[in-house]
Amino acid sequence: MLKSLISDKFIQKIAESISKSVEKTFEGHKEHTTKQLDHILTHVEALRLELKSLDERLTKKEFRDRHEYGHVQYKLNSLQDELVQKKSDEDTPGKKAS
Repeated sequence: MLKSLISDKFIQKIAESISKSVEKTFEGHKEHTTKQLDHILTHVEALRLELKSLDERLTKKEFRDRHEYGHVQYKLNSLQDELVQKKSDEDTPGKKAS
């Protein structure tokens, strides 16, 4: 009986020791994983901000390009109208070309 109690206490101490060791190991892994996830989240946030900045820059550039395109279209239409007018003036008898 005494041998059985000693054996049970010994087994219980071993089980507690194993449990504590496993718990400590899991806590270490949890801390390491948490640090890695925080690091990853920091990088993801930095990438998100960079993408937002790129999107804003592209939007501004697109706006400038559209503005410049509109200006060029206006100038081309104006030039085309002038050329048509000159051609019309040359084709009309009795008028001098400017």
